[in-house]
Amino acid sequence: MFSLKKIALVTAAAAMLGSGPVLAQPDLPAQLDEARQEGSIWTAFALNKHLSPFKIDVDVEQGTAILKGKVENEVDRELAERIALDTKGIEKVDNQLEIDPAVASDP
Repeated sequence: MFSLKKIALVTAAAAMLGSGPVLAQPDLPAQLDEARQEGSIWTAFALNKHLSPFKIDVDVEQGTAILKGKVENEVDRELAERIALDTKGIEKVDNQLEIDPAVASDP
């Protein structure tokens, strides 16, 4: 039968071994911030009735949001850029969205 002390020791050792790769990544806080920012932008696009019909790819690198995909018109393109720029921590937007009026009729 295992003693409580042995179980605690094994659990502590497993926790330390399991956290090794995480502790070895010095950029983890920055990666988490970028993932949060990407998620915030995607959520804002999904909740916006003008942008939700379009497939817009969002990537964040060092405070810059990179937008790729197609939107129906210049107004939608500028709206996507404004929403991304209004996201906390985003300092710049690389707006690579293309205008294609045909995407409005795509399913």
